Amino acid sequence: TEREDLLKLATALNERPELRLEVRGQVHPEADGAALREAEFEARMATWIGRDPERFEVKEGDAYPSRLLREMFDEAYGEDQAERLEALFQKPQLDDEGRPRGDRTELDEAAYYGHLRKTMVDDIPIPDAQYQRLGIDRSAHIKAILARDGGIEETRIFLLDVDDQAALENGLVRLELAVTD
Repeated sequence: TEREDLLKLATALNERPELRLEVRGQVHPEADGAALREAEFEARMATWIGRDPERFEVKEGDAYPSRLLREMFDEAYGEDQAERLEALFQKPQLDDEGRPRGDRTELDEAAYYGHLRKTMVDDIPIPDAQYQRLGIDRSAHIKAILARDGGIEETRIFLLDVDDQAALENGLVRLELAVTD
């Protein structure tokens, strides 16, 4: 695990006290941006639910209350936008045997509400300062593990400026560590 690898590094650094470690916080704008927007949206939903939990009760099997998504969307984009989208998310109404019932259609709720949610999440702006804070937090976390658990003196661990164009490796953002003397 990451922690075990860091503790191995700490052991090696403890054996060579003349060495220092540089840690650069990394941020991947797309991957981290998506996660930050998702977290912000979840917080917004929680705020709405907290205002009126009975109104926005989650039905069994639903990942989120459809009424909540519709009201949030209406507030953000206007009722007319949601109504226009409903026409795009119609599916044939099926009989008991799974055959279409003529020209009758019904709202594909999963696709429709999923689209409302995705639209709202995608439109959440993430300020540059939030990316910087994330990169700083990541490097500070590494420093804390090395100092607290690995016994490395904090004065031997240097936090460098954040790189806001990090690469992903196996879907994860890598942090740069450099040993110097």
